[in-house]
Amino acid sequence: MQNHTFPNQLMTNPIEALLRLAAVSPPLVKRLPYRALAKLHSLAGPRKNVSTNLGLSSSLRINFIDDPGPVLLYGTPIHHVGERGALELLAELLSDCEGFVDIGANFGLYTFAAAVWRQGRGIPIVSVEPIPTLSERITENVVRSSLDHVTVLNAAVGAVQGEVTFQVDTEDHTLSSLIKNPNRPQREILVTQTTLDEIVREHTPGRKLLVKIDVENAEHEVLEGLQEFALAIDYFLLEVCLPGQKRKTIENVCHRLDLHPYYIDHFSLHFAGRTASFNYSPGQVNWLLTRLEPQELASRLSNSKLSVHY
Repeated sequence: MQNHTFPNQLMTNPIEALLRLAAVSPPLVKRLPYRALAKLHSLAGPRKNVSTNLGLSSSLRINFIDDPGPVLLYGTPIHHVGERGALELLAELLSDCEGFVDIGANFGLYTFAAAVWRQGRGIPIVSVEPIPTLSERITENVVRSSLDHVTVLNAAVGAVQGEVTFQVDTEDHTLSSLIKNPNRPQREILVTQTTLDEIVREHTPGRKLLVKIDVENAEHEVLEGLQEFALAIDYFLLEVCLPGQKRKTIENVCHRLDLHPYYIDHFSLHFAGRTASFNYSPGQVNWLLTRLEPQELASRLSNSKLSVHY
């Protein structure tokens, strides 16, 4: 068991001690005081070198060098407003799958969620992140939490293997992408690129998979690298913002891979048909793509808090 004693200076700062304890408190406890803790966090100001269990499991210890904000420190999946529906789907659909691939992992929220929700069966989980500092941090936290079934790859994912230029957003690393954005402050780095086919071949061969893709408008490039092993993937969780809409990403991939698109609006899934025509709700940009027909998906999720509309 880890020792959670604090340095002397924390003992003279009860607010700091309280916030540190709250960040690693059990997930069920975290649901109750979130708003109060978020307010206290804002009054205390930015904090460094903090640990949290992400509201996922008391066994997790995820360290952040810089302040990640109150949702990650004191919240649970329900508090991630733009992700709560996709995270709920992850929790529900993982039981159908034998592997999980997290493309564009960032700090690893989906990676760690999948790891602890399926830790008992130990399905292989592959976490893919091109920014070296973020990939290193995921690796450190995987080791710290003894998640032996998680593999971390420092790579971009695209249409072909090789070396590519990646655009790191210097103000908000969550907006980094393979795609250059003239409206954002970006610096270029050279990274290794793999393909989704190669990830499946190397790390999850012969398994039914759930794949999450969050790559800031490079969805088309990622999916172009899926040719040989398309049938291995039962479910895609896909973030598609306005540029992806304009490129008709959802329509194109559903047509090529024979998938059905469902727009995720909090805990409601709206069947969008072959045209994938749908008006986005504020902050909701995630989709589920699957071969399940609407009636089949509704039956599959009938015992969850998710509903299917068609």
